[in-house]
Parts: sequence; structure tokens; C-alpha cells
Amino acid sequence: MKQPILLLAAILLAFACTREPEPGASVEEMSAPAIEVPAGSVPGVIRVKFKEEPALAGTKAEGLDLSALGNYTMTRTFPPAGKWEPRHRAAGLHLWYDIHFDSSLPLTKAGDAVADLEDISIVEFVPQTRSMELEYPFNDPDLPIQWHYQNPGGETQWAEGCDVNAFNAWKIETGKPEVIVAINDKGVDYNHEDLMQNLWVNQAELNGKPGEDDDNNGYVDDIYGYSFMTTDGSSTYGKISVGDHGTHVAGTVAAVNNNGLGGGGVAGGDGSTGTGVRLMITQTLDDMKNASMTEASFVYAADNGAVLINCSWGFTNPETQTPASYMEAIDYFNTYAGMDENGEQVGPMAGGLIIFAAGNEGIEVGHPSMEENVFAVAALSANFARSYYTSYGTWVDICAPGGDANRKVYVYSTLPDNQYGNMQGSSMAAPHATGVAALIISHYGAGRKGFTRDKLIYLMQSTANKKALEENGSYADKLGAGLIDAYAALMAETSEAAPNPVTDLSASVTSNNITLNWTVPAAVDGETAYAYDIFYSKNSLATLDPTHPGEGVEQVQVYGAGKPEGSALTVTLDKLEFNTDYHIRVCAESLLGRCSALTDDKTVRTGSNSKPVVTPLDGTSMTLAAYETGSMRFRLTDPDGDALSFEGESLPGVSYAFADGVLTVTVNALKAEDGKTHKGSFTVTDGYDSVKQSFSYTIKPNHAPTAKESFTDQIYTSVSESRSFDLTKYFSDADGEPLTYTVKQSSTSIIVNASVSGNELTLTGHSYGSTTVTVMAADARGESVLQDFRVLVRDASRPYDLYPNPVKDYLNIRSGEAKTVDLTVSGKSGAVVFSATGTALDPFAPLSVDMREQPGGVYYVQIGDDRYTIVKQ
Repeated sequence: MKQPILLLAAILLAFACTREPEPGASVEEMSAPAIEVPAGSVPGVIRVKFKEEPALAGTKAEGLDLSALGNYTMTRTFPPAGKWEPRHRAAGLHLWYDIHFDSSLPLTKAGDAVADLEDISIVEFVPQTRSMELEYPFNDPDLPIQWHYQNPGGETQWAEGCDVNAFNAWKIETGKPEVIVAINDKGVDYNHEDLMQNLWVNQAELNGKPGEDDDNNGYVDDIYGYSFMTTDGSSTYGKISVGDHGTHVAGTVAAVNNNGLGGGGVAGGDGSTGTGVRLMITQTLDDMKNASMTEASFVYAADNGAVLINCSWGFTNPETQTPASYMEAIDYFNTYAGMDENGEQVGPMAGGLIIFAAGNEGIEVGHPSMEENVFAVAALSANFARSYYTSYGTWVDICAPGGDANRKVYVYSTLPDNQYGNMQGSSMAAPHATGVAALIISHYGAGRKGFTRDKLIYLMQSTANKKALEENGSYADKLGAGLIDAYAALMAETSEAAPNPVTDLSASVTSNNITLNWTVPAAVDGETAYAYDIFYSKNSLATLDPTHPGEGVEQVQVYGAGKPEGSALTVTLDKLEFNTDYHIRVCAESLLGRCSALTDDKTVRTGSNSKPVVTPLDGTSMTLAAYETGSMRFRLTDPDGDALSFEGESLPGVSYAFADGVLTVTVNALKAEDGKTHKGSFTVTDGYDSVKQSFSYTIKPNHAPTAKESFTDQIYTSVSESRSFDLTKYFSDADGEPLTYTVKQSSTSIIVNASVSGNELTLTGHSYGSTTVTVMAADARGESVLQDFRVLVRDASRPYDLYPNPVKDYLNIRSGEAKTVDLTVSGKSGAVVFSATGTALDPFAPLSVDMREQPGGVYYVQIGDDRYTIVKQ
């Protein structure tokens, strides 16, 4: 059996079944910002858990800014529960609230509005769920009724014994009214002739005043249960609407037997004597597949006496993780079902069990059925083969008949309006398991205390028919313990005698832990003990009465179910007081709670505590360059085997990680002051004593990068020319650390394209012109050095560049290399307006000729033997 976890849901529930189809019908295939919204979330609602109970003004929270949600309402996820309210508050359920708003507002925006509010500890979105119903293209009304209870074989699609073995089980137990089963599904037809006698009835509400909460349980007029439906954020709880799926599931669990009507139910009792378990209706889905308040229904079922819940549904997206509020509600049912408000067992079982259909997607994933604290049921055909549609996996706990349209076999049960019909699906398998569980509780738990959910799970799984595993090849380890067998479970405990006593109890001591050892005593009537009760106290146990241990006596129960005689058992009593005498006695217990004789009163003295031991693996100091990261490892051990924890001193750049008994102290030198030795420490504790370990780390002084060689100016002969530079020739760092480089150019237009890859700078021409390129080299601490050089990109097919042309103010004349020339500028008439002899031209220092006073027109520029034409504007 899987152990607990948590999650949320207001859902479109997914039933694992389908009614038998009409002939010719088609097959319906099952489909399987700042805050992340899971796919398939219900629009218009967010669920939150407050750190403290909020103050409300109507349906608004005082002091909480939710204006971003527009017009919203806020109500408790788990409604106030009258006399059960103190228990709900102790479980923290009163801190959960649903915030409803306009469904057109995106959930991402709504999530952002609440995600960072300090008053809220958890924000959840509500996953949609769906029915696991399947539809098929045929209808076989003459299918022999309820082979799933006792399969005679004889047909090609049948195999004898592929059933829940109900006919034999009914010779021992048919179901008792003390056992209440919640049907968490579509609504159940509470007027059905084959269900009415076995319905749970809230007598206080039946005989009370309409519109009032007569039994002070937080719900009004909940006569047969309650509908937990809500639509568009408005609460419409209460009235149960009849559904075919819920009615079919209820009939499999407990349709009345021996009343001359329709079919029977696994735990339906005997109609002539009024036996049979009672069905509580906790509706969480309707035929429109609206969202539901499943979490509140689980809590309601626990508070009102149910010890089993059948859930033949799953999330629309099987991979949706179960929200925390959802899991808290499951945990509440598992803990409090069968218990009164004072924590005393009043029901036939201490704690509850929620039984889920595995799903119809045929895959190895299915939430919430695969959660650790529920009981998952996969479906079988009528010949032990896995039904083609059923989901499966190592998380499945058991399998049961679910029907298989491919083999034309279905599950027959009740339908609304006093009708009956066939369906298939893991929805049909789950109520078979629920009905068998109800029979087991009726037989072993009704009328006595001490029967627990652990005993129920053990009986269901340990007696399952393994043929279902043998017949399914590679699925053998993915169908749970096998096919559930009601008769085998009821026959598991037949002996009325107490087990043989433990005769070889021994003890050893480590610090404040006492380890007890013994071997399983010989079997009585073929059965060894189901469990062992260990009693211990600082006072003598010579007169101990195991049924009433008394004050100061602690009790631990250890399961020994299935262990053969002579096998060894070891149990450790830990976290006792140091240097103290403890008295210990053990008795063996049968599944029905019959105890053997006690062992003698054994006195064992605990020892002293040993301090934790810290062993440096890399020394206690290290030296790092100003940019490096380093670590020191320390092995942490405890001579007494106690669990260790540590607290590290908060220091700049220091982080701690503890795994596999080794604490790693990591230092990022970049975050610590350089040129200095730093000292730190951490403290290790075993819960009783602590040890402080010092360490140090030295960060070497950081040195800024330096220019190593100067860049030369660059002249590019075309816009396509590209050149690369090894930057390690131009920059160096005394600390030997790798440098990062950035490049800028002075011109507003791009003259060259610059890129840096590692230590290589590449410059590629982009447009004609000149610019100054600045390269900055920086180390990890941000220390840097700059180098500038000039870059000219020009057309090398011309010896001189004249620009701008046309010219308005000044004409610039530039050569491709440094030279001395004679030049004149003359008008179209030949008149010279400018002349220079022996003037210097340079690529990065062009000659500027003042043309401002010249009239517009064509001018000629003579440079040596070269002549150029320009236009003056």
C-alpha cells in the first residue's frame, strides 16, 4: 500500500466505465508568465492556503489586495463543520480558501496577483477531472448477469474463477450496516428499488426541520449525503442529482441481495433480514461534468461515519499532479474516519481507505489513483487477462473484474429509475474491491475495536488470487497483488486461539536506543502471529494488563504478518532517555486481536550519548585565487547512529551541502573580499550534543588586467574585408584568470562589425568611413583595461577619397596611405579657387578645403596626375 502525499482539486471527474452501447453506436476514444498554470486547470478559481486565518468582510479578505482579480468572492475550501470544526482547525483545513473570479481573466494573471502575498503559503490551480466512462458500438442485453461475482467459465471469453468469489464469501459474511461506504461519483438514485434499503440515512436531518443543520455537522438537509457541486464560483451545494455512473457503481458495492429484484451487490447483505453495508452519497460530478469540491466530500465522509470511499474517476490529464489541499483531505480521511471528535474509535475500522479506479488510458500514469495514500484498482476481463483499456503500473494495489468490450463481457448493475444495465471500465473494477473491503470490515471489525486500515489492506493483498498475475506476462508486476478474493480474505483468520508467546526476547543498547530481537513463535492452527505488541515503561510491568496498559506505559505494534516460524524480527526503540532503566514486555497478537502470554518483565538500561564526529577529508583551510571556487569536505558520523543535522555560519561566498554523510563547504572567491584570510565554522548536532568545526580560506589579492601590446591602426580596402586578432597578444592578467572582452566603436554609424569568440576578436567591414574601436578586457571581479585604435574602411580601387560629393561647406580629401602631393581646385571656367604644394595627406587625417564661399556648380580637383569632378551645392 502506498503512503500519503497531498494535492488539490475542483474537477471534471473521470469515470472508469461506460454503459453498454446501443447497436451501431460509434466508439468514443478516451483522450487522455511569472507563475506556471498546469494544463487542464479549471478557469475562474484559485485555491490558497493562508499562514494564519484571514479576517473576512463578507466574501472579501480584509487587508489583502486582490483588486487585480476584479469582482471576486472568497470562501472556505472546507466549509465550517459544526461540532467537527475543532478537529478541522487542528488539521489546518480552515486555512484553505477558494477565490472565485471572472473566468475570462487568465489564470496566469490571477496567479501573479496572489503568488507573492506574504499572508499566503500555498497557491494552487484546480485540475479538471473527467469520467472514465467508455462507449462502445454494441449492446448485449442478454449478457448473463454478474459473472463478476461467480464466474462459471464454459465460454471462450470466460475463465472459471475469474471473479471476486462472492458466492462462497456470502456463506460467511454479506455485509453489516455498521460499515458505511461513501460513493464519490455522480449522484446515486436514492429512490432505486434495489438500493433504498442499503442507503445511509442521516436521521437527524430526515426527522429535522427543512433548511436547518439539525445535527450541527456543517451541512443542511444532508439526508442521504450531499452534493458537493459548484459552478462558476457560486456555491450550489446540497441537492443530489441522479447519475447513471454513480448509481451503477453503488449497485456493485451494495445493491440489496435476496429481495427478488434485479442483481445483487458485493456487500449488499440479505434483504430479508435488513443486513448489508450502508451507502453514503457524496456527489462530486454531474452529467454536465462540472467542477466539484472533492476535498470537502472526503472530509464530510470522515466526519459522518464512512470508513471507505469509492472513487471511480480521475483527472482529465492523468499526469496532473495532485494538489496539496486535495492530499490534506485524503490524509484527513485516512486518519479520522471511524473516529469521534475526541479521537476514540467509534466505527468498525480505525482510519479510512479511499479506493480509486486506476484509469482507462492504458498507460502507466494516473493521478490521483497513483498517489501513495490511496488504494488503486486495475481492471480485468472475464478470463484473467488485463482489460485492454486499464491503466497499470507498480503503483496499482490490486485488480478486480471491470469488463472488456473487446471480449463482449460487461459488469451488470443498477441504473436510475429502477433500471439495470451493463458498463465496463476500471470504474467497475473499483467498486468490486470496495465491496470486498466492506465485507472484510463487516466480518473482522463490526462490533469490536482494534481493526485498522493496515489490517484491511493486508487481508486484501495477502489473499489475492495470483493467477491474474501469472496470466498477464509483462504486466505481472503492474497489476498489484492480484485479483481480489472475498472468500479467501474472510477465511484468512479462522483460529480462535491466541498465538504462541515469544520465548527468546533479547535486547542490546546503543546510547538511548534499545534494539529488541526475537524469533517468530510456532504457528497455531497453521497461522503465525499477525503482529507483536511491545510495551515499555520506566516503571515495573510485572502486573501489566495488555488490554489496559495504564499511565506511563508506551506501546508499539510491529507487523509480523506472513513471516514463517523461526524467522528473526528486530525492533529498535529509539530516542529514549539516557542512562535510564526501562521495563519491556512483548506479546504476540492474532489478526483478530487475541494476545499471547507476555514475555517476562525485562529491565534494560540505556547508555550515555556520544557526540558527533567530524572528520576533515580535505583539510580545514584552503587558498584561492580571487576568481576561483573551491571546496572542503567533512565526513559527519555519529557513534550512536543518531540522525545528524548541521548549521553553517553565514559568510559571503560560502555555501553548504550535506549528502551521503559528507558536508561540503564551497567557497566562491568572487563573493568574498580578496587579499584576506576568512574564518568560519559550522555546528553539527545529533539532537542531544553538538560539535563545532572551524575552517578558513584565504583569497589572494586580485590584479587588474594590463595592456600587453598596442593595436595598430587598421585600413580596410573593401566593405567585405575581415581580420582577426588574438587578444592574448594585446592583454594579460597577472592572476592567470581568463578575461572577458567587449568592443565598442566611436561612430554612430556602423563602420565595422565586431565579434568576440573566446580570445579572438574579428572585425569585418560594413560601410565606408573611419571610426575608433575600443576593446575592453575585464576580469571576473570587474577590473578592466582599455585599448583604442583607428579603423578606416575605403574603396582601394581609387587612390583618393573626396567627400562629401556634392559638397556644401568643406571638401575632405583622403589618401589610402600617407603621402605628400600638389593639388588644385578650380571652377568650370578654369579659375583656381584653392591650391597647395607639397601638402601632406593621411588616411586618418584628411585635408579639408573650405568651399563655403564658392558659388554652386561643377569643380575639378587635380591631385598630381589624377583629376576628379565634384559638385558644389
